[in-house]
Amino acid sequence: MKHYICPLTRAVFEFDRRAETNSKPRWEAPVAAPASGTLVLFSIRWGSLSAMQEFEDHPDVMPLGDPWDAVPTAAVVTLDALRALATIDKAPANPALSAPIDVTNTVAQALRKAVPHLVR
Repeated sequence: MKHYICPLTRAVFEFDRRAETNSKPRWEAPVAAPASGTLVLFSIRWGSLSAMQEFEDHPDVMPLGDPWDAVPTAAVVTLDALRALATIDKAPANPALSAPIDVTNTVAQALRKAVPHLVR
């Protein structure tokens, strides 16, 4: 699964293009009613390298990188907003997951905090 930060409109467009494939696209917004320009987390399993490269070539798409990479600085605000939303109703079982996301986190750590229901 590859993860990106991109505007809602880009995520919805790609979701609609890939929904009938085995790529399992999904997006998560840091607000309940996102506007078209809201940055969201978009996750997908690419069926082809060319489709992935085409998506990543858009200037408004930010790949998060490999699980062991540091979180890109520009992704921190969106991911931390998702983390805050995930912890509103319940405290995470692991208190470390409620700590804010910052650039010292790896992509895997940030995703576990931001979207615990997606990442195990």
